[in-house]
Amino acid sequence: MNKQILKLAIPNILSNITVPLLGIVDTILMGHDPVHAATYIGAIGLGGVLFNAVYWNFGFLRMGTTGLTAQAYGAEDKQEQALTLFRALGIGLVLALVILALSPLLSRFGFGILRNAENAEAINFAKEYFDMRILAIPAVFCLFGLRGWFFGVQNAVVPLVLLTFVNLVNVGCSIYFVRYLGMGVRGVALGTVVAQYGTLLLAIVFVLARYRWVFGFFTRKLLFIRDKLSRFFFVNGFIFIRTSLLFVVFAAFSYYSSSVGKNYFAANQILLEMFFLLSYAVDGFAYAAESLVGKYFGAKNWDRMQEVVLKVMWWGLGFGCLYALLYALAGNNILRLFTSDDSLLQIGGNYVYWLCVIAIVGSISFIWDGIYGGATLVVEMAISMAIATSLFFVLYFSLRTHFPRHAIWLAFTIFMAARGLGQWVLFKRFAGKYFGTT
Repeated sequence: MNKQILKLAIPNILSNITVPLLGIVDTILMGHDPVHAATYIGAIGLGGVLFNAVYWNFGFLRMGTTGLTAQAYGAEDKQEQALTLFRALGIGLVLALVILALSPLLSRFGFGILRNAENAEAINFAKEYFDMRILAIPAVFCLFGLRGWFFGVQNAVVPLVLLTFVNLVNVGCSIYFVRYLGMGVRGVALGTVVAQYGTLLLAIVFVLARYRWVFGFFTRKLLFIRDKLSRFFFVNGFIFIRTSLLFVVFAAFSYYSSSVGKNYFAANQILLEMFFLLSYAVDGFAYAAESLVGKYFGAKNWDRMQEVVLKVMWWGLGFGCLYALLYALAGNNILRLFTSDDSLLQIGGNYVYWLCVIAIVGSISFIWDGIYGGATLVVEMAISMAIATSLFFVLYFSLRTHFPRHAIWLAFTIFMAARGLGQWVLFKRFAGKYFGTT
């Protein structure tokens, strides 16, 4: 079982690490600007809030596709594997075109909410960033479906190639557009657009080269069969609720940070990039859990599924402890990679230790997300997220008057811990319901 986990997890970890690499490079490019470092970092952070509202909320196109495909794979149902891919691509493309058409309204409404007295200058740059980057959304949504499907058919190598390609191209283009063409935040956004469409073409090549058999199962009648389509929307609908709540917490984190001051906000954005470096690495094991739990759930093999849960949890927790040690020993030195601004370094150094705690409690919640995604326990996933989100806001508003700079970090830490604890409790209920165990 450890071999199966590592066979899926290692390519996922290698590919996932390239995801925060993009944000890290963007932050470094902006953070070393001699005049506008804090403003530019804030602009990317605020623009990122709006994009997270879109990307995260529609991330169900990947997670839901992985779970449903893995279960069809475990049941050896090739027809349903193929139709799940076509449903994900069709629905993703329609949603992307709708969002693209509504993007001017989203920009006006979203940045209107995020604007406050401390971030007005950063908002103006964030709008430039948004207007360019939104053009990539059709490619992004199609890639969500394709990556989720590859994970579902137990192939972690193709997603490794795709994610590595998209992020390396993105980094290269961003450096060229910013350093050599002087495009600023628009150059960072344009790099994303170029990379996403190039990667979509590469993904299509992989499907045609290795999975041409899926086209033999394409029929409109079966594609829209009521019970299968209903389950697709049911699973993805609850994942949408879960991810929307997750986005609300991260948006609140950025918004409340920006209300304290632009330097505190910029420092917190750098710390968030360090957090994402952790989360995407541990997510390598979470993705392995999605694939394997889904496969054994589809095969109705509880013993193997339980073995996956136990072993992948230890792997994820081990990685979380390694990151906690890294941040404890070298956190301040890592901060210096992001910016040369002394005020940002001083502020960020005061809060690095929060990352050490979050690395441990967060890794548990990331692994549970993968387990729940593979078993399509979407109702339970949404319930646990709702409870954790409520705790986040209760704690923050209770503490912000007395501890305005630490309240957001304590609330975020408790949010992560509550997600893991809630899903552990609900998983025991699931085991008894589906497999008659306690």
